[in-house]
Amino acid sequence: MLLGISSFGTGPRTGPAATLALARDVEAHGFARFMLVERVLSNDAMAQCAAIAAATERIGLGTGIANVYLRHPEMLALAAAVAAEVSDGRFVLGLGPNNQAATERAGFAWRGAREALAETTATVRAVLDGSTGRAPACGWPVPVVWAAVAMETAELAGRLADGVMLYLATVPRIGAVLDRFDAAAAAAGRADLPLERSLLLPVFPADSLVSRVESMIGNAIHEDNPLYWGHLYGKDWVESRKFDEHTLHFDADLAADVTGSDPEVDIDFDLVVTGGCEADGTLTFEVVSDNVVVDANSSILGSLPQFFGCLYPTCADEIIEERVLEAFPHTGLSASVPDVQLCIDNPTLQWHVTDNGDFSLL
Repeated sequence: MLLGISSFGTGPRTGPAATLALARDVEAHGFARFMLVERVLSNDAMAQCAAIAAATERIGLGTGIANVYLRHPEMLALAAAVAAEVSDGRFVLGLGPNNQAATERAGFAWRGAREALAETTATVRAVLDGSTGRAPACGWPVPVVWAAVAMETAELAGRLADGVMLYLATVPRIGAVLDRFDAAAAAAGRADLPLERSLLLPVFPADSLVSRVESMIGNAIHEDNPLYWGHLYGKDWVESRKFDEHTLHFDADLAADVTGSDPEVDIDFDLVVTGGCEADGTLTFEVVSDNVVVDANSSILGSLPQFFGCLYPTCADEIIEERVLEAFPHTGLSASVPDVQLCIDNPTLQWHVTDNGDFSLL
């Protein structure tokens, strides 16, 4: 099994330059492939793959997916040839239909997805092998892999494509789709070919969540409260662990800048994730913070000089705790995306916390 990274390739943090830098970083960390998602009228995955091919040396790259409705098939093939030539054969052309609503809203004509995939694949191969007579043959093989969650698409892919890509299917669905794909490939006499099988899983990595929490605490609390990262626990200032199927528990270790004391300040809180696929094909996502507890712990000698009139260190601790609780943001994030093909095909998928502390659709 090989591991890769996918990126949307669009947005303020993942635009062309950032995506190029990310691809180099993914290569440097030893991943096998870097794949680009293509959104309707938002980014050009084919152009981005050609640029990434020129900027990398080893890593495989490809589209996951290039939308079959957005380009003439021959132009798609010519773009694939550029990426293949520049990368010395590291390019994989992943094809898919995206979804009908988004395609038609953008002004493109929709036709049957399987029909479009089959016809596009045939044209792409004809251009790449030079049989159209309008362009020279590509000097490198270009595997054409289909996105397939529907059983009928998986079966047709087994007969015509060089592999199948599954997107966020449930475990039983993955097995059923691959069985249909393999059976169709065998029936077509293609069982001995090096056909590809891949699974794309969207994940909010635990390390990324911890980094965002550190940033959140730093921006929201440090400005108005004399806090800094704790000095007793090394660099693990924020730790996270799975609490239950929908909850991550965080423990942040800080210290208060109090003359002569610098008491420890421990902040514990939960992030609760809910949402998932709905029956109408909408994908929802909501994260809220909950159960915020602040515990300050001063020494007697350190607290008395700072808080006049306090006879015990707990007086200073209580003031610090109140200030932090007032400043701590009870944050929330929510999103709702209609017409998601994944949810149309898999309406029971829900967000969960994995054993590694990631947020993922399962």
